[in-house]
Amino acid sequence: MEEERNFFEKFVNMDVSKWVEKKQSLDYLEWAAAVTLLKNEYPLSTFEVHKTESGRPWFTDAESNSGWVTVTLKIPELEFEQTDTLAIMDLRNQPVTADKCNSVTANKSIRRCLTKVIAEATGIGLTLYGKSEGTSDEKEVELSREKLSEIYKKKIKLGDDAKKSADAIVAETNEAITSAADDAEKLNIYAEARKKMLIIRK
Repeated sequence: MEEERNFFEKFVNMDVSKWVEKKQSLDYLEWAAAVTLLKNEYPLSTFEVHKTESGRPWFTDAESNSGWVTVTLKIPELEFEQTDTLAIMDLRNQPVTADKCNSVTANKSIRRCLTKVIAEATGIGLTLYGKSEGTSDEKEVELSREKLSEIYKKKIKLGDDAKKSADAIVAETNEAITSAADDAEKLNIYAEARKKMLIIRK
């Protein structure tokens, strides 16, 4: 377990600037670099792209007129599994309307979603998301809260000590959220909370 924690701490502080690509004003870690770094450490790692009943690899919502993708990462060596969701965006980092979502826009979002779930699980490129999430709206804030909740549910199953640590992080996060000035600050708070929560081991 100590080795797993050291792995996270090693990669969350790793300089990934040479693999970073820029989209508008936001920085992103190249998906191939994220997968390579993960596979070098945990070669059994796999990911699953969620699909609709008809087999389409993206989802849409008529009410918000938007689309999104969902990816699940599995790391058998750690008995770890995590699912993440990402909105389908255009070149200006604006949500793509449901009627304009297609295999091309979905594929780009799938790669970005995979990179993001790897970051949350291992720390690889995680520091980039505190910056990029700041442009998201209230829906992204809610998604961020749900992600933290999913991690919390898994961590409390590790034992009493893990639950105590997880509860403390949740309490600290809730207090910080109540005084957050805007959505950008809330997203940063949730990103930091997820980072702390992921480090918890038995």
